Amino acid sequence: SFSIDRTLAGIDLIVYQANEVNIMQIRTKFLSTVVLIAVVLSSVMPGVSAQADSRLTIGIPSDPVTLDIHEVLATASAQIMFHLGATLVAIDPISGEYVPYLAETWSVSDDGLVWEFKLREDVVFHDGTPLTAEAYAWTINRVLSAEDPNQYRAVKLMVGNIEQAIVVDSYVLQLKMKNPDTTILSALRSTWLQPLSPTAVESAGDDYRLNPVGVGRYKFKEWLPGEKLVFERFDDYSWGPAFTSGGPAH
Repeated sequence: SFSIDRTLAGIDLIVYQANEVNIMQIRTKFLSTVVLIAVVLSSVMPGVSAQADSRLTIGIPSDPVTLDIHEVLATASAQIMFHLGATLVAIDPISGEYVPYLAETWSVSDDGLVWEFKLREDVVFHDGTPLTAEAYAWTINRVLSAEDPNQYRAVKLMVGNIEQAIVVDSYVLQLKMKNPDTTILSALRSTWLQPLSPTAVESAGDDYRLNPVGVGRYKFKEWLPGEKLVFERFDDYSWGPAFTSGGPAH
């Protein structure tokens, strides 16, 4: 997905067009630029086109069921939500190494039971609230504390070895593990584990699944079920991994 992310310079809107799978229309007076973007994108994602109004349109066969990433089960829906969020770590596509993203640094205890992450202090959610260790711990503990075994099922598989997320201070998050787990970084780079805004989730209640809030390069604009789902550029975004352009999609 980062290969797509790096081609988004100049794209103001991402439009997921429902009930379409072969959108390849190009309408622009800047034909050569848009053709290049369209060719790169279409090579990694079918049904993609770029347009002169800085709009990337992607055809999808049907609507997502929900926009609450914790409720998402289908990989296709998770790929859509990728644009909305970010993760603690990322993988550099060249070196294959884990690199900082929302976490500046991290460490693990000698016994492998405590992972500690120092968060960036400049990250804000699309609703303007800051990303803190409290928000990240709340996100993870929301999944861990769900009593219904079927609730947040996909995410529970990823965090099943986490006993608790703990706030050390405003920007230091600890994950206490049930058993040593060398695969936890792989889970933490998943779209499913992007942080949620507690303020947005709690204020929206059940409607949050229709109005998601994240910390990603794009923010939710509108969802017309059966027609389209639109994300717009988040101009405050400046915390992308070093191997991407880092800032908003200008």
